[in-house]
Amino acid sequence: MTAISGVAVSTTSFVLAVSLSFGDIAWAASESSEPIRVEVFTAQDLPIKPLRRGGAASAKITTEVYEIDGIARLEAIVSEQLPTEANAARRVALKRLSQAAALRIEEVQQAAIGLVRAAEYGIDRFPAMVFDGQAVVYGVTDIGEALHRYRHWHEAPVQ
Repeated sequence: MTAISGVAVSTTSFVLAVSLSFGDIAWAASESSEPIRVEVFTAQDLPIKPLRRGGAASAKITTEVYEIDGIARLEAIVSEQLPTEANAARRVALKRLSQAAALRIEEVQQAAIGLVRAAEYGIDRFPAMVFDGQAVVYGVTDIGEALHRYRHWHEAPVQ
């Protein structure tokens, strides 16, 4: 992925860095009948501000949020203050894992899927929002702001 002032684009053979200026231009709903797919990669300590629902623009957006630190959070729960003796530590960890796994299995599965997707895209920092598998906006936790930047970049004339 190539960084373009907070937006990254898939390329196969070269890297192109371009600086874009994002003004206070209001974005309009996409005229395409295809919804924009947004994949959000974040962590629990970086809450995402969802897109306001109800407008024509929000109806054409699908989002999937991946909290990529879900596995690490489960590991922290399982390994917190384990006994120093190996067999005792193993028993305590397995007990904690069986209790926590029942409650967090979906969260851990989503985190694992998110980690794989992030690796496929070459995401190297968080938060990151990938639009239609083509462009990524880094460092933004507001889906509306990231969408604004993506649309502004996507609609910018090629120079």
